[in-house]
Amino acid sequence: MTNKLLTPEETAKKLRVSPKTIRDWLRENKIQGQKIGRQWRVKEDVVDKIIQQGLNINNNNFNLD
Repeated sequence: MTNKLLTPEETAKKLRVSPKTIRDWLRENKIQGQKIGRQWRVKEDVVDKIIQQGLNINNNNFNLD
């Protein structure tokens, strides 16, 4: 597992959605992220989990526990 933190733009590129969608999902707690100052970051492991399980954000909260 990696501990790399991705920007919403990097996350969006990997998931093939817009950065605005990623920021909305973060605010709505649909995916786990961290706010560092005013900027969101998403763990690369969270993105990998979404990719492995399929992109079904409405029925899943993608958090790493």
